[in-house]
This record gives sequence, C-alpha cells and structure tokens, in this order.
Amino acid sequence: MITIKGLNDSLVFVFNQGDYTDYLFFLQEKFQTSKQMFSGSRVIFQGRGLAKLSREEISSLQRLCLDNDMILNNT
Repeated sequence: MITIKGLNDSLVFVFNQGDYTDYLFFLQEKFQTSKQMFSGSRVIFQGRGLAKLSREEISSLQRLCLDNDMILNNT
C-alpha cells in the first residue's frame, strides 16, 4: 500500500506494493479522516509502486493531493 513518513517539513508518500485503485482509495480515506493533518503539507511521492503506474494515474493521485490543499514538493 502506501507508507506515509515525515521528513524535513514534508510528507513522503512511499508507494509500496499495490495498484492505482488501491492507492486511490487509501489516499481518499486518509484525506477524509485526517484533513487537518494533510492540509498545507508538502508532499513527495517515492517508491517502487510508482513504476507500475501510468503517467495519467500518477497525475490523478497528484491532483487528489492538490485538491486536498497539499503542495507537491518535487525534489
């Protein structure tokens, strides 16, 4: 699934084993139940699971983060 870690004032979303639907539902649930924790946070996507996703699927997950008031931190 996805592991969420704090690192240098950012949240790192580590995409482990799973597929797009797994990731989407996981993030939607996390954002709904912990909205204040995520709002305004800088987010970094990492992990081997990203290699299995299409560019459109990654963009969709990034859009979900943006729609929930997060900032993409591309490092």
